[in-house]
Amino acid sequence: RSLFINKTTVRKFVDYSVGSLARHKKKALVGKRIYHVVRVLYEARRIANGVAPLIHLTESSEKVFLRDIREEKVSNDEMLAVANGLIEEIDQILSSSALPEAVDASVFDGFIENIRLKHLR
Repeated sequence: RSLFINKTTVRKFVDYSVGSLARHKKKALVGKRIYHVVRVLYEARRIANGVAPLIHLTESSEKVFLRDIREEKVSNDEMLAVANGLIEEIDQILSSSALPEAVDASVFDGFIENIRLKHLR
């Protein structure tokens, strides 16, 4: 998972979220469809801070907030405020981040090669 800790990955997560928020503003997405946007932004913030992506979110304020969005207990305005705040925070983190710009292609190729070799054995 550490291979994916780079600025390009973070930007792709943020771009996905910005696009989803634009669709949400045209036609309100509810529940799971909009909670996913905030979840991706939390993940982008973790990666921007140099932390590997999480497979399972442990009990935390993030998890509670996501559950509340999914169960439609959070107002649209509150969800948008949190999402926009996360986008701004991520932009600030990236502006001074020492993360690599992208995945090192030779390292990624080795990763893929190892996966293929494991399946051949």
